Amino acid sequence: DAGTGGALSLWPELKRRLAADGVVFFPRAKDGRPELVERLRESGMHCRLIDAYEQVEDQDAVRAAKAMYEKESLDAVVVTSARRAQVLAKTLTAVAPAIRPKIVAIGPSSAQELQQCSLPVDACATTPTPKDIVAALVEALGAMEPT
Repeated sequence: DAGTGGALSLWPELKRRLAADGVVFFPRAKDGRPELVERLRESGMHCRLIDAYEQVEDQDAVRAAKAMYEKESLDAVVVTSARRAQVLAKTLTAVAPAIRPKIVAIGPSSAQELQQCSLPVDACATTPTPKDIVAALVEALGAMEPT
């Protein structure tokens, strides 16, 4: 469902461990998602929110990624956040679907954003751990012959 994954996945543990009237310093991206801060505030926490950095899309990197997708035979790409899904959508718009790599989401929020960007989600990691990301890659790729 909307708003799961990412920082919001911390909510159950935070709710269990933090005092309702506690104070949390919350540095985040300038355009960071609000869900976790909203939940903390709704539960009585006092959040000191600061925009610690700004995510800026590097157009040269986007062009380089497009060229790589068109020139190389890539088997898969792992999408690590909703914002990375948006960038991937921009890079893959010019790439023919037949040569697109399998797309693996690191979690539900990146999977949801991929779908909103009209990109297929070939597999989604259960948790953002190396073990589950590898399992999702295996799911997406199936058994592959060594090259």
